[in-house]
Amino acid sequence: MSGNIISPDERKRECYGATVTFENGDGELLTIVRRHESSLVAIREACDAASEVDATYRVVLISTPLTIAACLRGKRPPRHKRQGWEGSIPQHPETYLLSRAGRTHMLHPRLRGTTARPHLHPDWRA
Repeated sequence: MSGNIISPDERKRECYGATVTFENGDGELLTIVRRHESSLVAIREACDAASEVDATYRVVLISTPLTIAACLRGKRPPRHKRQGWEGSIPQHPETYLLSRAGRTHMLHPRLRGTTARPHLHPDWRA
């Protein structure tokens, strides 16, 4: 790949959208599929659409052609191996993708690791 982070094939995959699953304050799930656009545009539009339906929806899963390919290749090592942490902390692509899409507020508290500390996000359901 000569120093490229994303191969030409991966760039092609980037234009096929995303599937985003949300959970609201009542525990109901909503899945929105956006195709034929960049993954980041698809994520933004899905987040905006979910917020219009119910302001308490938060992202629990994002699936794109690139995340699927990374899982199949096993290219997502646990975070602790990269950052020198002990223990096994899985890497979630949702945090990274929402950050790139400018929608970090849409990340479900469970993925932030705050469910054991609800006082840190007391109004996520509001």
